[in-house]
Amino acid sequence: MKDETKLKVDGAPHSDMDDVYEAVEGKGTYKYIVLLAATLAFLTHMFFLFAVPYFLILPTARCYKSGDWKECTESEICSDEEPIMPYYLDKPVEFNFITELDWYCKKFEPAFYTASSFFAGTTVSVILVTGISDALGRMPLLIIGVSGNILAIVFFMFYTTPITCLITSFLVGFFTMANNSTSFNFLADSVPKKYREIYPSVMNTGWALGEIVLALIMWTGVHWRIMAFVMVVFAASFFIPIIWLRESPKFYFSKNQLFKAKRRLKNMANVNRVKARDIQLISPGTISDKQEEVSFSKRLKLACCDKYMLLQVIIITVLFSIGNMVFYAVSLNLENMSANPYVNGISLAIAEIAAYAISAVTLNKLGMKVSLLGSFAFTTIGLAGLIFYWEDEIPCLIFAFTTKFGSAAIDNLLYTMSGLVFPTEILGAALGIALLGTRIGNALAKPLMEFGYEIICGIMLGLSVSGIFLVLFIKPKKKENED
Repeated sequence: MKDETKLKVDGAPHSDMDDVYEAVEGKGTYKYIVLLAATLAFLTHMFFLFAVPYFLILPTARCYKSGDWKECTESEICSDEEPIMPYYLDKPVEFNFITELDWYCKKFEPAFYTASSFFAGTTVSVILVTGISDALGRMPLLIIGVSGNILAIVFFMFYTTPITCLITSFLVGFFTMANNSTSFNFLADSVPKKYREIYPSVMNTGWALGEIVLALIMWTGVHWRIMAFVMVVFAASFFIPIIWLRESPKFYFSKNQLFKAKRRLKNMANVNRVKARDIQLISPGTISDKQEEVSFSKRLKLACCDKYMLLQVIIITVLFSIGNMVFYAVSLNLENMSANPYVNGISLAIAEIAAYAISAVTLNKLGMKVSLLGSFAFTTIGLAGLIFYWEDEIPCLIFAFTTKFGSAAIDNLLYTMSGLVFPTEILGAALGIALLGTRIGNALAKPLMEFGYEIICGIMLGLSVSGIFLVLFIKPKKKENED
């Protein structure tokens, strides 16, 4: 068996990188390390963003009325965002952002200084990062993203003010784009072809499990700095698996840098315990290592000037925007719902896991169009239910679950399709353009709640219905080729 593997790798030159990946698969250790590292990088920003609703939970307040200190509500204390009577909170100053930043009577600051600032950071980042991963590589961006996340959170832990909260949220969002789409790109480019449809779902499942862990930790009543320390330790663990990883061979192969591709393949073979003395590569249709590298202008032309590819970018961008806005509006407003925020957080994470598993199955069995239509249908039903039952604890929990299930399935399907539709040369750029379109909706997902749940749920309901019709015009390239 070893001789056969050796023959495949050390024989005639290969022009198909997927064939070489199969040849050096061996025990398959490398792909598991890739999945672990990509998942850790993918989750670094999630902990901060999804901790925001718990950091903004209003503690019980007691105010002085009728000659005694009695429990009272926000509306009794605050008028035009200023206290109208003496009050104190039943939690220490260091408990969360509300207590430490004196935000109890603030209406818009908590949302804008946290979630909206985060998404503003991602907007700036996606503009800068859009083509960088395709030009310089996935691994450098992953390292920069995780390191930046750690430094931003540590900075805020020691210098805690409303302004530093704004800055930290922006920075975590800024470094997110280096981890978000790049994690998917690195995963897609570093594992054998047969794993490229299921591994993104596995990585997304890790996100949902992280949400459950986060909710359980926060449910114990820990102070926000303890949670921040947990985030830093988790992010730092990313640097353990990358000891064995290198930039994906497929990345260099797509740029016709065959010597670098060979070196990365040998590293992959060594980790998988496969002997590969002399891996021979040749670019498709060439007889030399010296074919011209794909330039930035050519990648841009491939993404925007080809009519088919441009249509795909536009459709995916709009659908991503709808799905993302709904996803984050439900996830980041746990403290505003009538359901218990910790129970709701765990429930929504379970909805994500179910969505990723079921969407992966329906994608293979029913195809992209039917899977997306079903996901948008669930999202629409959930949003309609929330409009009527937001203030009823159990129905709110059920319809929030339904909404999160549908929006998470949309997100997973579109990410997976992006890796299958767009060529490696423009994968980062195309996905970056799509994600750029989601920024406005994401940034408004939390502050719009201040105008009432009926408003934000009504807006998203209309968008979800329009998404159902838009899906009908999708024709994935994979099916086009089959035709």
